[in-house]
Amino acid sequence: MENEFTIQDDNDKLVFVIPRRANGLAVVLTGLWILGYLIILLTVVYGQISDNRFIAELNVFIFLFGLVWLIAIKMFLWNVRGREKITLDNRLLSIERLGTFLTIPKKYETILIDSFAVVENTNWSIWTIYGFSGGQISFDYWERPKYFGQTITKKQALKIVDKLNVRIKNYAKQNA
Repeated sequence: MENEFTIQDDNDKLVFVIPRRANGLAVVLTGLWILGYLIILLTVVYGQISDNRFIAELNVFIFLFGLVWLIAIKMFLWNVRGREKITLDNRLLSIERLGTFLTIPKKYETILIDSFAVVENTNWSIWTIYGFSGGQISFDYWERPKYFGQTITKKQALKIVDKLNVRIKNYAKQNA
């Protein structure tokens, strides 16, 4: 089944909500990390440890791994229920990550965007699995490529790019 997205096309703005297709490897790895940390934490809380020096070292371990645990939960939620919300209006292109926490919307001025394109070959890295990089759709912003739409098909990417390019050209004409 194809991962469908929604389009809201108004006169003022164009909004896409793209659901993320979960990456099984990322879900398993982050899920195991979350579960492992909880087991360690519960073992310490309910365990019978009497050595105070060991408890002090363990508290540092629990704190540091707790920070990584929050990141693991964020990645897990992003892979399981994440969505990208792309909003294009006359002034800004905004890319938001929904379905997780600790996210900051990325905003780009439309005047600095010439066009959008479907990426033919992406530079794959381990961070792509977790949702930190890559995408099917790209645009140049300050002469640096930006990407979004990680788990959509090429057909969906072409549909989104067509709508975005039409809208960005209309904005360019209005601002000229």
